Amino acid sequence: MNKLLISKHLTIWITLFILTLLWSCAPKTKKIELPEQPLLDLTKISQEFHKREQMFQSGIIKGNGWIFLPDHKKHKIRFILQWSFEDKEPAIRVVGFGPFGITLFEFLALNDGVYLMIPHKNITYYGEPEAFAGQRAANMAARQFAQVVNPWFQVNNIEIVNNPKPFIKANYAVDETLWPIIFEPTSLLPKTLKGPDIEANYGPEPVILQNKPIMYPKNLDIHLTKMGISSKITIKNIREFPQELKDKAFDKARFLQFKLRPWQELFS
Repeated sequence: MNKLLISKHLTIWITLFILTLLWSCAPKTKKIELPEQPLLDLTKISQEFHKREQMFQSGIIKGNGWIFLPDHKKHKIRFILQWSFEDKEPAIRVVGFGPFGITLFEFLALNDGVYLMIPHKNITYYGEPEAFAGQRAANMAARQFAQVVNPWFQVNNIEIVNNPKPFIKANYAVDETLWPIIFEPTSLLPKTLKGPDIEANYGPEPVILQNKPIMYPKNLDIHLTKMGISSKITIKNIREFPQELKDKAFDKARFLQFKLRPWQELFS
């Protein structure tokens, strides 16, 4: 029963995490020095936020992290994310690895639905796009995770606060309610974010997107407040997506080798 509970928590966390990744993007990174002087011009801040909001069209992320469950157990995970939005039909694939490189899951989202493959169960969960439409809880979760991964996304009410050192405060909307995000005034990197179901804290060390003067946090701590689940994520490598691998990466044939089960069973 305990293993079943852990498995369910992991599945829910992975599902929400994947929804986040559908909104996030970033090519290859390197370490950089933080600016010394704060940016205190609201017009320039707004322009920079918009530039960071406009990420790229495709890429590959490799990273790792820990998932902490309510029963005080923790699970180490490595992941590879591949995505392409270039054809106006988002395609995304995520592979999660456990100890010794064992594949825990593979996820694929295409315009005709989503697939979550669990190799050790010989099962692929499948959901049509209509299965997610109109689900308020799913939409709220996706919106919050989108903001966590791309904190500059659709922010409003940007202001400079002196208390006593200056910081930047902004809001984003979840279900018509505004929630706060705090940014550093020098790097414009996010520090903290809150939502109805989530709290996020970003590390101070930045990386820079390839060919773009845009900094991004290297480390991220997420806490799902209503589920009691936390995670620590580190980006290890980010690079552009080789176009010659596109067809292979987003081929659903691998997912169809196992028995298909309805997506709704994940939450039953």
